[in-house]
Amino acid sequence: MAESKPECVYCGSTKQMTDDHVPPKNLFPKPRPSNLITVPCCRKCNNMASKDDEYFRSMLAMRIDAGEHPEAQKVLPIVFRSLRRPQASGFTKKLIQNVTPIDLQTPAGVFVGRVGGYAVENERLERVVARTVRGIYWHSFGVRLPGNYEANCYEQSHLLASCDQDVLQEFAENFTPMFGKPPDAVIGNRVFEYWHRCDVNDKYKTAWILRFYGSVCYYCITWPRV
Repeated sequence: MAESKPECVYCGSTKQMTDDHVPPKNLFPKPRPSNLITVPCCRKCNNMASKDDEYFRSMLAMRIDAGEHPEAQKVLPIVFRSLRRPQASGFTKKLIQNVTPIDLQTPAGVFVGRVGGYAVENERLERVVARTVRGIYWHSFGVRLPGNYEANCYEQSHLLASCDQDVLQEFAENFTPMFGKPPDAVIGNRVFEYWHRCDVNDKYKTAWILRFYGSVCYYCITWPRV
């Protein structure tokens, strides 16, 4: 019996196959850890993701809550060099124009001062996280998440600000059992770690917590498209 061809974990194609790193390897400063996750990916999907991956790294590395992480500090000079490239001038100009002073508070709500904040394109960030979830689903279970299942991903603060109570309740029921447990995997110096759990009746319905640089959390659910 002929062996089946590897298929892209994102679109299912078997043409022009290559490997993709999940999460993007640019989050890890060199020398990179030996346990980076790679998944089969077609060249088209890989090429389409490159700009989002760079945007994701830039936005995470410049966050105040991630900036104290030693690996983020190593990545930050690379981000600043990339922003000085001529081909990045449009993005850099837009980023500077969008910087506005914001109140900085502790997790308990105590005001500690004002800092410069910048607008982010949450859809682009969550698109990278959704692709990462599809990749680590394949890595964890050895099968592709079907195309009729979607991965809905939200950064913690964005989730609280953008979802109605029904969605928040759904997320709370899925994620509460994971709190306090050791992560399923840690890559690098806590550059990336994740937790997951599966629905007992549907192996494709899953919940994930992804954490970057020890502080930036995304909550993700895979479920059938409506």
